[in-house]
Amino acid sequence: MLIQPLQLSRHRVVVTSSLNISRPSILLVHGIGVSSRYFTRLVNALVPYYDVHAVDLPGYGKAPTPPRPLSIEELADLVHEVCDRLQLKTPTLIGQSMGCQIVANLAHRKPEVMSRLILLGPTVNKAERHLLIQAWHLCQDTFHEPLSVNRIVIADYLRMGFRRYLQTSRSMIADRIEDALADNPVPTLVMSGSRDKIVPKEWGVYLAELPQIGEYALIDGAPHLLQWTHTDEVARRCREFIES
Repeated sequence: MLIQPLQLSRHRVVVTSSLNISRPSILLVHGIGVSSRYFTRLVNALVPYYDVHAVDLPGYGKAPTPPRPLSIEELADLVHEVCDRLQLKTPTLIGQSMGCQIVANLAHRKPEVMSRLILLGPTVNKAERHLLIQAWHLCQDTFHEPLSVNRIVIADYLRMGFRRYLQTSRSMIADRIEDALADNPVPTLVMSGSRDKIVPKEWGVYLAELPQIGEYALIDGAPHLLQWTHTDEVARRCREFIES
């Protein structure tokens, strides 16, 4: 895997790439506060079959911190720029948690950029669109995640800082992913775990019914970070969807 900084029009990101350019492309987009590191297991499971790229957006992971937190739409525009710079031709975009909101926003405005959309634990449940409720569910979910991924997540949170996390949370909660997915032409797969306190099954099913072509998969026993705890099943379902 090659780790490369990319200077975009206004910001710098860091992308980890497999460089399997003869294969179909996948771009993974992380959630709030975290980095592409929590995609490591899923990347390793997908690399034998695809040209896989995982981005650290500005202020996350190894990417420099911008002067102010960026909105969902601004982050979506950066994902589009990454696709252009890497010359990814209609890749599959995979978002996790807030990353789902970012890729869904891009799909709503520029569906021609991608071939498929995969949403892992998509936020924010419209019935619980409140900062304190989301914070409580995040705390609950932490106890269902293994120490191996909690170490990564907590280290990334500390790097981002509480103030910037809080500012970004407001943008995340204000964003309505259901509006972005409504009647969207991009084939979409929604996945969530049966132990996910942040994304209940009902919310996942609801979102999967909004696009013109949508599917839902419940990963039994998985918490919010299903790509880490149930990597093989998530990778298998991704492959089945991409190749269908």
